Amino acid sequence: MGKKRFALLADGTRIGTIHADQLLQPRIFTIVDHADAQIARIIRAAESLEQAIVSAETYTLVIDKPLCEPMASLVLASAVAIDTAIMQVKFTTVLDLIP
Repeated sequence: MGKKRFALLADGTRIGTIHADQLLQPRIFTIVDHADAQIARIIRAAESLEQAIVSAETYTLVIDKPLCEPMASLVLASAVAIDTAIMQVKFTTVLDLIP
């Protein structure tokens, strides 16, 4: 167990990683390159209970410097898909991990 991490792969090689700031309700996801240098952040907006019930989460992508391909596409795709990935992890139980 520990903080959530997602690998960014290109042609089977890890070119970066996404790190969640907290285990249960992460608000900031730091994206680092293969050398563990921060290149971007995905920030989940704080919302009221009413907003959480009637709408999807709101995220902001902050890119720290110009990115080359394929990293640029992977960072953008990560920002679009992060909520789906987090919701899958959030609703996984111990029984889901037993083959």
